[in-house]
Amino acid sequence: AAGTLPRDRKARTFPCAVPESPVVTYTWTQAEPDLRTHDALSSLAARLVYLGHSSSLVRVHLVDRMPTPTLVPGREGCLVRVPAPGLIAALDEALARYEATGVRGPLPCDYASYGYPAEEDDDQTPESVFEEMIVLRREAGPRLPLAAAEQVALSLRAALMSQIPNPIPEMICGHHADGSPLQRPHVAFAALPNVGHPHADGALLGVCLVLPHNLEESERDLLMVALGYISQLRISRTVCWSIASPHLNPDRQVSIGLLTETWIGPARRFATVTPIELDHFVDDRLGAEAEELVARSALRAGLPRPVRVNLSPVSSFIGGGHIRDVRRYGSGPRRPLVHAIIDFGVSVRGPVALGSGRYRGLGLCRPLERL
Repeated sequence: AAGTLPRDRKARTFPCAVPESPVVTYTWTQAEPDLRTHDALSSLAARLVYLGHSSSLVRVHLVDRMPTPTLVPGREGCLVRVPAPGLIAALDEALARYEATGVRGPLPCDYASYGYPAEEDDDQTPESVFEEMIVLRREAGPRLPLAAAEQVALSLRAALMSQIPNPIPEMICGHHADGSPLQRPHVAFAALPNVGHPHADGALLGVCLVLPHNLEESERDLLMVALGYISQLRISRTVCWSIASPHLNPDRQVSIGLLTETWIGPARRFATVTPIELDHFVDDRLGAEAEELVARSALRAGLPRPVRVNLSPVSSFIGGGHIRDVRRYGSGPRRPLVHAIIDFGVSVRGPVALGSGRYRGLGLCRPLERL
C-alpha cells in the first residue's frame, strides 16, 4: 500500500570464517558427568541453534568419543575465550546492569592461550622423499611475481644442465638415457616466493634445488661444482638474475622465505605456495576425485596418507595468489591446477612438493601452523 519506499537500502555484510571441517569438537578430559547430568547436557545441546550470532547456525550433540586434539591449552598460538570460575555470577551482574540502565557494555569473559600439541619425537617423524634444499638468493635483477615460479625453476635446471658434462646422471636430469621419465625421486627445482606474512607480495626471493634422500654423494658433489659456475641466471631474453647463496653476504639480512626451516617443518599441516598440477584431468578440480589425486601424490612423496585435503583456487598464504595467475612453461599437457591444505594428522618433515609438476616448481608446500 505504501508503494516504493524512497530510500537507498544498503546490503548488509557479516564477517565470517569458514572452518576447514564442518565438525568441531570441544573436549574436557577431566569431566565424567553422571547419567542425570549427561542427559541434561544432551538436552541443552539439542536445543542450541546458533553460536555467537544468529547467522552462525549450528547443530550440537553430546558425544562420548574423544578425537585426537588439534589445539590444546597452554601453548603459544591464539587466545580463545573460555569459561572460568565466577563467570556465571559476572554474567548475572552484567544482565542486571543492562536491565537497570539499558547499557549493555562488554560481556565478562576469560581467555586462555591455545596452540598446536607438542611435536612428536624427531626420530619418529615421517619424512618426504626430499631431504635437502640448496637455496640461491636473487642478488640483482628485476623483481618477478609468483606467476613466474615455474619459468624461474626451469631456468635454473637449464643452467645446471649446461654445466654438467654428458652423460648427465639420471638423478639430476630426471630422465633415462632413452629420454623416458625417471620413475623414482630425483632432483627438483623450485622458486621461493615472499608469502605468509601481512606484507607479503608474492615476489620471488630466489630459487633452490630440492635434493632427494637417494641422491649419491658423488652426484651431490657434481651439482655443487656446477652451481659454483653459475652466478647469472638467464630467465628470458631480457631478464637475468645475479644469484648467490644467501649466507655469502653476512651483512645482508636473510628473508624468512629463504630459510630452509621455513619450508621443511616439521608440521601437521602443509599448504601450497605454488599450485599442484593434478596427475590427470578431472570433471571438477575442487571435487572428491581431485582430493584423492592430491592424497595419492602425498603417498608418492613418502608421506602418510592425509586425513584431510581441502582444495581451493586460492593459496592459503598471503601473497600466494590465484591459480589463474600462474604462467605455464612446461612442454607437457596443461593439466588442472589447484591450491590445497593437506592435513596429515601427525607431524611430518619436508620439503614437500606434490603433483606432476613437483620437479619444476609447482606444488611447493610450506608448513601451515600459524593461526
